[in-house]
Amino acid sequence: MGCVPRGARLITAPVLLRKAARGAAVAAAMLLLSPAAGGVADAQSLPGGPSVIGPLRRGDDGRVESVTPETERQSGRPLCDQSALCVGKGERYPTVAAALEAAHAGSTIDVVGDTFHERVSLALPHVTVRGTAGRPHFDCAGLALPGDKACFSITADGVTLDNLEISGATVPVAQGGDGACIRSKDAADLTLASVFCHGSQNGVIVSGGSVTVTHSEFYGNGGKGIARNADFGDGCTKLTVTGSIFRDTRAGDEFTSRCLKTEISDSTFRSTQGRRAVDFPDAGDAMIFRSTFEKTPGSSDRYIITFASDSCAHPGSLTLKEITILNSRSDSEIRNFNRCREGTISLQQVMVQGYGVATVGFFTDFGGNNLGAPMQGAPQELPVRPPSPTGINETHEPRQDEP
Repeated sequence: MGCVPRGARLITAPVLLRKAARGAAVAAAMLLLSPAAGGVADAQSLPGGPSVIGPLRRGDDGRVESVTPETERQSGRPLCDQSALCVGKGERYPTVAAALEAAHAGSTIDVVGDTFHERVSLALPHVTVRGTAGRPHFDCAGLALPGDKACFSITADGVTLDNLEISGATVPVAQGGDGACIRSKDAADLTLASVFCHGSQNGVIVSGGSVTVTHSEFYGNGGKGIARNADFGDGCTKLTVTGSIFRDTRAGDEFTSRCLKTEISDSTFRSTQGRRAVDFPDAGDAMIFRSTFEKTPGSSDRYIITFASDSCAHPGSLTLKEITILNSRSDSEIRNFNRCREGTISLQQVMVQGYGVATVGFFTDFGGNNLGAPMQGAPQELPVRPPSPTGINETHEPRQDEP
């Protein structure tokens, strides 16, 4: 968490916003999604996500207040921790780059809540960059992003980004058109806590290492071609995601993991324009627990969750438990591409509201599921059965539009 004055009780803003937004979204979406009522939702009719605000705190009088540099100065509280390198207007270091010149392995850099037009390269191990006295916004719009083409470029082990907003990372199409809020390459460990990433060609792109994402939000990213709100790629050993939101990518998938092991809990995936909500292209050992998915007709393909869509490079299975799906697309599927001989998708307490969702491929039903009935003309649900000796489901013929 970011630096919080002593004696103050911190209330994490994303948690409060997520609870309020989830209740409003479910109530409004159910009216729109009900086939019986003839309702069909699109990206414009669904409730919009909350705007980014800074951390919240319960004050001495019991009221919830937003933490800003002004409130901290008025109260006489220090803006930065005494042991940290302090970045901000009127502070010792005007930019993160300046603080990094004085930093060493293991340093903590506190960034006062303000807007910074700066790209950051982190090559020192175990460095923490965290927002304090509000949430700093790193706006990279219009900045040249050479090299790794990211607003935050990370090449060191054990880096933590905490309480930051990042946006505007773009590069010309001639240079790949693949700018990213955050790009981490071959790092052993990366932690993203309360990070808000939006308005870039990609959100976060990671290759290698172990990654932890908590109470963060990635939305409105995407450029031409295949782009993603979150792409955890080759070499990733373990990915843990808790209490986070991936929504409204303009192109590509909301979330892709090629990690050996992926654990997701208490998170939301909302697909209104892009392709799939979650994709595990190379399979792996994956679990999604107590999370919510939204799928609308504006999305560019029918898949909500896909498993082993490219290969079985990491043999494993996917477990879906205590999942809610808000679906307004009549042909939606959860799809196992059956590329892993023993790989199944296990369903337990998966509930669909709106149009029914088809399951295609190898599935195991552990009970408590209600996937609804697919609309006429939609792909029909296949019987749940053990994999065949060849690892191929003979009852399914791939469609021409499948990869």
